[in-house]
Amino acid sequence: MTDALSDFDVMLKMRLPNWGRWGRQDSDRPDPESGCGSIYQMGRGDRTGEDDAPPEPPPPRIDHRDAERLDQLILYGLVPAHRQIICGHFYKRKDSYMPKVHAAIRALLDAEDAAEKKVIRWVA
Repeated sequence: MTDALSDFDVMLKMRLPNWGRWGRQDSDRPDPESGCGSIYQMGRGDRTGEDDAPPEPPPPRIDHRDAERLDQLILYGLVPAHRQIICGHFYKRKDSYMPKVHAAIRALLDAEDAAEKKVIRWVA
């Protein structure tokens, strides 16, 4: 049995979260993945037990090249409904109905495949 992830799983677990972090890096909203400022933590309920928790590892480095490529595919290769679902789930971090997220990811993979075939045909 192999531990290799499918293209779908790589898109869901690595590439789209990378794209979301890439898109939020210049946002005015605090990003908890990069550590939001203390002003956003004030008055956030009971803080007992926080000192006992091990520190969380830093998020992986952003792959800017892949994020920019995905951004173009999302912007120009998807219908608006799929684009909204992906942006809402991975960029705005809203809870989404997962079957719709999965359908949007499959559409994105199809758009990526079509774009690669078009480039290969153009070059060949």
